[in-house]
Amino acid sequence: GRGCHVDILWRVMRPTTRRSAYLYARAGPAAAPRVRGGSGHARVPGSRITRTSRSSGCVATARNTTVRSFDRGPAHAPCGLRRARARLARSLGARIGRGGTRGTRHTPRDPRDRPTKNMMLKAILTLALAASAPAAGAPTKRPAGKTFNDVTTPCGCKTVKYDYRVMYERAYEASKAHRARPDLAELLQKHATSPPRRRTRAELMKPVLKELNRSLLAHRPVSPEFEMQRALNGKYGDTSWVLVYEDRIYASDAFASVSKHRGHAIMMKQAQALVGLPNALYQLSTATYGSDGCEAEPLMLTINKEFGYDQCGVLIPNTYFGGHGDLWSWGSESIKAIHDRTPFQNRTGAALYRGTLSKFKFDDAKYCALNSFGNYARLAAFAASKRSPDRVDAVRPCRNGKPQNLDASCVAPEPQCKGLVDDFNSGLKAGSDIGGTWVDLREYRRRKYLLNLPGGASGSYSKNLNHIWRTEAVALQWVAPFVEWYFPALIEGTNYLKVAQHSVAETVEALEAHPAAAESIGLAGRRDVHDHFLCPACMTEYLQKTL
Repeated sequence: GRGCHVDILWRVMRPTTRRSAYLYARAGPAAAPRVRGGSGHARVPGSRITRTSRSSGCVATARNTTVRSFDRGPAHAPCGLRRARARLARSLGARIGRGGTRGTRHTPRDPRDRPTKNMMLKAILTLALAASAPAAGAPTKRPAGKTFNDVTTPCGCKTVKYDYRVMYERAYEASKAHRARPDLAELLQKHATSPPRRRTRAELMKPVLKELNRSLLAHRPVSPEFEMQRALNGKYGDTSWVLVYEDRIYASDAFASVSKHRGHAIMMKQAQALVGLPNALYQLSTATYGSDGCEAEPLMLTINKEFGYDQCGVLIPNTYFGGHGDLWSWGSESIKAIHDRTPFQNRTGAALYRGTLSKFKFDDAKYCALNSFGNYARLAAFAASKRSPDRVDAVRPCRNGKPQNLDASCVAPEPQCKGLVDDFNSGLKAGSDIGGTWVDLREYRRRKYLLNLPGGASGSYSKNLNHIWRTEAVALQWVAPFVEWYFPALIEGTNYLKVAQHSVAETVEALEAHPAAAESIGLAGRRDVHDHFLCPACMTEYLQKTL
């Protein structure tokens, strides 16, 4: 009945300090109260999770720059919070709506009173820096040479500008040399007889928090005064900086115009509503390469690292959950997906992958390293599917289930990275058929094994992985150096397996010979990753810890 639905959503959301209107979803209209504050009023008609949003509000126009607030705060803000907002409003020359009211645009009566961009940034930075210590929340023990304003000491991490060549060793060469584990059969047999102990959330979080701490130490800190001066001198681009201040998320209009940035703002707004966020100032990188550089900048948060953990930046969740950062939709979608999956023993045994190829072609050393590995890996998967169609079902979707003549999207392209990467097409001749039918996410829940390959844009993360963990299929991760925020909790052979062109078919064959072990690994993937890291409240709690 109603209580069961509420309990299911509570386990998925798991809020800690603040209850959300969405906890009452699926409980029926009679049990759905009208909740004020957060991102607006929330109603639950029938059995759907719905939300009504207010105008994005709280804008302060200053010449060509607009600062936008992505959060309205609680309905009844305490006096101190109202006074802080009033001070910020006066500093910006704009009217900011309080607690439960709408924010409105306000143009000063006298045009000469319009604030300049520098005035506005100074007001924001002054209030943000006054609210916390220069390195609030960061580790206090730093390596030698990591001093304030020291821009001569090299970064403690790799940068895209200077270290892109590591992709040849960590990506191209590593994936080509990978073979199935020699102890795979023994490992699977052990899984079948005595499955690994289920790890607690604290055990899973320990390596993730250790990596968070390490990445903070690798970043070079700067003094508040130096940081502010760099901001006023135009160091911060309009599309990169974010301010979390007194229950609101501030960013420029240009920031909101980028889809992945907007998704991050939505995610942060909902994190504020669920668990609350401390005041913070940071830069955001949503580039497929990951973040770049650490010298004299505010802390850079990044959704992935293409080279590996030693790349600069601090990892946070990507913005492709629930579309673009909508955690409420992700929670509802996950409930449906988990309850709609096919029993493991009734699923199809071939490893499934569907993915396109990037249309860009590079033969330059830098851009071959940064942009082409995704195409290389996907062509290798298509080649493996050609050799072992009963074990690997990897094609480029271009037929929509109906036979048709081959076109440019269904055939292998000309090899790229000539003179840099041997056999880029993995034996596939240009013009050979690599096409197949498109499938939706329901088919994912009918497969025992799901392949995750590097993204097509650069060979970094792929949003495909977000959906794999909750299916209880065995996650087969293609060999690649990119990492996301929860990867330290992954253990090969326990909750996923690594594969590449010359190992994927052999791995699937071994899994088919040990179905109980395969089911155990798939179940561990859902429990360890989705239930502890990718549920809505899991991600919001991590964002809170990061800030």
